[in-house]
Amino acid sequence: MRLHEVPSDLLSLQKLRILDLSRNSIASIPLELKNFTSLTELDLSDNNITTLPPELGLLEPTLQALRLDGNPLRSIRRVILDRGTKAVLSYLKERIPA
Repeated sequence: MRLHEVPSDLLSLQKLRILDLSRNSIASIPLELKNFTSLTELDLSDNNITTLPPELGLLEPTLQALRLDGNPLRSIRRVILDRGTKAVLSYLKERIPA
C-alpha cells in the first residue's frame, strides 16, 4: 500500500492479534504499539525503519513473531536480530528508560 507511517486510526485497534505492515515505506514505529498486548505477530519487514522504540520490548510475553528483515535498522546489531524475536524484544526491553 506504500504507507509512509502507521495509520493513526489503526492505533485504536489494540486487540489485534496479527498486524502486517510489511512492504511499505514506514520509517518509524509509534510508541503506542506497546499497548497492543494481544499481538502475537508483527510484520514490519521491507520498510525504511532505522530504529525501534525500546517500549516494543513490553510486548515480549505475547508477541511470538517479529519480522524486521529488509529494514535499514541501525539501533540493533545483526547478531541480536539473527537470534530471533525473543532476543530482540529482550534487548529492547533492557533499553527502556527508567
